[in-house]
Amino acid sequence: MRRIAFLAGVLALSGCQPAAPPPEETTETAPMSDEDMIRARTDEFEQAVSSADAKAIGALFVEDADLVDQAGNMHHGRMAVEERYQKLFEGPYKGAQANLEIASVRFVRPDIAVIDGTYELNGMTSADGLPLGLVTGMFTNVSVKQNDQWMLHCSRPMLPMKAPGT
Repeated sequence: MRRIAFLAGVLALSGCQPAAPPPEETTETAPMSDEDMIRARTDEFEQAVSSADAKAIGALFVEDADLVDQAGNMHHGRMAVEERYQKLFEGPYKGAQANLEIASVRFVRPDIAVIDGTYELNGMTSADGLPLGLVTGMFTNVSVKQNDQWMLHCSRPMLPMKAPGT
């Protein structure tokens, strides 16, 4: 009997115990970085353009936002930005599909970022209803972090042109 008790003690000390159950798996993910959040917001903008959703575009902008469109027109305020896109969706952007690519995100301050990138619009039509083909351009956006969300403060989509003499 002493041998059995001794053997049980030795086994207990050597780790021959029932294995502890493995820790429960969690589905929690690490919080997104600010740059990842900005990239996700840019994806939302792309989707809103492709689905012709002016309200969704407006929701990405702060209340006192501004937009200088490709024609050089200034639009002040979220509602003006939304109205501009609604007119585009009823005209040349009708049926257009967008592709936006971010080239750089620079943080001026922890709550202010400058985003540079390129865009492509495909499926646009002229006022006469003729296909315009692929339109490519560049953009610079300034985003601000408000209530843990990155919002567009100003947007500058551009159509590059060659300088005279080049």
